[in-house]
Amino acid sequence: MKINDLKTIEQMGSFVEGSQAVAFAVASNKDERYQFIEQILRRFHYPHLKRKEKGIVLKFLMKTSGYSRQQLTRMIARYSESGYLKRHQKTVNGFEAVYTDKDI
Repeated sequence: MKINDLKTIEQMGSFVEGSQAVAFAVASNKDERYQFIEQILRRFHYPHLKRKEKGIVLKFLMKTSGYSRQQLTRMIARYSESGYLKRHQKTVNGFEAVYTDKDI
C-alpha cells in the first residue's frame, strides 16, 4: 500500500503502530513537506476530527514528515486560521553593522 492509498483514520493508526506496511518517501525539500502536510490535513478534514483522531494524524505526520510535535502543532494552528499552509522563511542578518564606513 502507498501513502496516498490511506483513506481512513484506522488505516493511518495501523501505519503509526507499525502493523501495516506502507511505502513512502520523505519529501526532499521543505516546500514539498509543507504541501504534503497540507494535503493530509485537507484530505482528513482535520479541524472536524475528534481529539483521538487528531492525535493519530499528528503522530502520522511526525513519522512521515520528520518534524517535531511542537512544530507540527504550530503548522496546524496556522492551517486552522487561514485554511492553507504556506512556508514563511525569515532570514535575518545576524551581524548587523553598528558603524558605517564614514565612522571608520
